[in-house]
Order: sequence, then structure tokens, then C-alpha cells
Amino acid sequence: MKKGENVDLFRKFTFYLEKKFGWFVIPSKIENTAFILGKLIMKHGESGVMEVFSAPVNHDYFSPVDEDLIDLYSVSETYFNREPEILERVNQLTDSVMTIRDKVNILCAASSSGEEVYSTSISLRNNFFNNEVSVYGAEINQRLINLALGGVYTEWSLRTCSSDYKTRYFDLQEKKFKLKEEYMKNVYFRKYNLLSQNIDYYFNGIRFDIILCRNIFLYLNPNSIERVIDNLLSLLNPGGYIITGLAEGAISERLKSNSFDGFRNIFKF
Repeated sequence: MKKGENVDLFRKFTFYLEKKFGWFVIPSKIENTAFILGKLIMKHGESGVMEVFSAPVNHDYFSPVDEDLIDLYSVSETYFNREPEILERVNQLTDSVMTIRDKVNILCAASSSGEEVYSTSISLRNNFFNNEVSVYGAEINQRLINLALGGVYTEWSLRTCSSDYKTRYFDLQEKKFKLKEEYMKNVYFRKYNLLSQNIDYYFNGIRFDIILCRNIFLYLNPNSIERVIDNLLSLLNPGGYIITGLAEGAISERLKSNSFDGFRNIFKF
């Protein structure tokens, strides 16, 4: 392949990343993005990847190229008990919602391998054990969903957790940590592209009272941010809450205008 053809294919690749997944390529990731493209070409052939990049974008269909691309490109940096002050706030908001609802549904968007989802179930304590709360994870990477369903984690996923946290909520299994079963009940995972507007297909009419979308907007282009917010608002019950990461805050004007109780990253609609 000639140099000009290489450049053209790389441009089509980055355009596809933005349209299909909303991911933009920052300068520091150009080299890694080119490396990923090379791996895709080696496995699927130049014509195979070009066919995918040139086809109309469908946010609900994932070709074998897409599945490999998702696994290679998506960010899965997460760990248990991340931002514990936010988890405690979720617990308090859950108590508030339960004054008007018998059942509370919580969604963790871009849930990776489940650390945030299970950290949430742990933080809910009695509300979770009384079957009054269900926690859902939405993730595009099927491999990470499978890891989450297994509930088995390495020391790295608990690197900020105390020894008491580890022994209280996990069983040690061959140098790995298996989450205790009681924290896995009422937890569900959905394979979902956050850009897809077919929300009822994926969530069967379920609406959520609290949606956690922490540290996902950092990786999206502006148009995709607005589209994801549209989709999340469609999933939110009236009076529900959206919570972003502490580093993101009110990344959209629509969020900023619905700031809750002085918190820079909690919004009520």
C-alpha cells in the first residue's frame, strides 16, 4: 500500500471511530491508533477493514472487525471504590428516591468490567439487600461484560481498597478476588453502544432514577457528547439524577442548567 493510500485509510479509520463510537483521536493517541489499524488489517485484510469503514454506520450492529476494534481501542481503566464520596452520594440519593418509589433502578453507563457496578451495589448496603434497588451496567465490549458477569478480579482492580474492604466483600480464590454472591444479585449487564437511540430494544422499557456516566465524556467528540446525553435523558425517570465524573463536571450546557444542590457533577431533571 502506497503512502497516500495509508493516509487515506487512516483518515477513514478515524472518521469511522467518531461516527460509530463517538471516539476522537487526540494527538497523543495517533501512534497507538495507527498500531490498532495495523493489527486489524493483519487479521481481516485491507479490503475487509475498508469494507467496514466505508459502509453506512449502524450503531446497533457489530461486525467481527468492530468487535476486535472495540476490544483494542476502548478504555477499561477502572477500579473498585473509585471516588467513594460519589458512591456515598448515590446511596443518599437512593434513599431520597425511595421516599416516592418502591423500587429504584440505577444505570452505570460504560460499565467496563463491572468494578463501578459492583462498587455501587456494595455502597447501597441495606437498600440493595432488601431487593429495593437494581443496578444495571451498559457496556459495548462483550469481553468486559463477560468478566463482569464472572465477578472475579485481580489485586489491580482493588488497588485502592483496604484489607477490610477486600475481606468483607470478596472471597480469595487462587490469588484473585471473587465478589460475594449477595452483591451480584439484582445486577444486570447490557451490551449497548451509547450512541444508539434504540433504547427500548436494549432496556425493554426500563427507566432509571440515577444514571452514573463517570469519565466517559472525556473520550467523546462534542456531537457525540450531546447525543449520549439525549439517550441518557430518554432513559431517565422524571426527577432522576445524572452523575458525571469529578473531572468532567457539567460538560454540557444542558447539564449545567440542571445542577443539583451545588454539586458540580450531579444533575437533576
